[in-house]
Amino acid sequence: MSQFNEAVLTGAVFDHQDITQLSFEGARMDNVQITDCIGDHLRLGKAQAMEANFSNTRMQQSDFSEAQLMHANFSGTNLNESLFIKANCMDVNFSGAHLAYVNFSHANLQEASFAQAVLLHANMHRSDIERARFNQTDTSTIRGTDKDLAEAEDWKPAHHFGQ
Repeated sequence: MSQFNEAVLTGAVFDHQDITQLSFEGARMDNVQITDCIGDHLRLGKAQAMEANFSNTRMQQSDFSEAQLMHANFSGTNLNESLFIKANCMDVNFSGAHLAYVNFSHANLQEASFAQAVLLHANMHRSDIERARFNQTDTSTIRGTDKDLAEAEDWKPAHHFGQ
């Protein structure tokens, strides 16, 4: 696995490449172009990839946890079983993307477009979907906030002073 962890790759172009298992954790990738690639099992945790173009790429089982992806383009991308936990996906274009079993827990999805996306069993536990658009998208299997899990996440032990 090649590693570009913490690298500055602003504006880099990776079109038509096999980028499977590359690691870009914490990398600066604003305006990067990774299109028409094969790139399963990528690691982009905590990367900054604002206005990046990832369109029409296969990125199954990839990790974008805590990444800053504002205004990025994932249109037509296969992201099945990927992680976007606590990612900032504000105004991201997921139109026509394959997002089956994707975990968007605690993600900022404000103003994101999911037009004609496949969201089969996607997990949106505690995600902010304010003004997100789901035009012509089947949302019937999306898992929203799990009440019991939310209570467990918010649990704090009682304070017993004087004991």
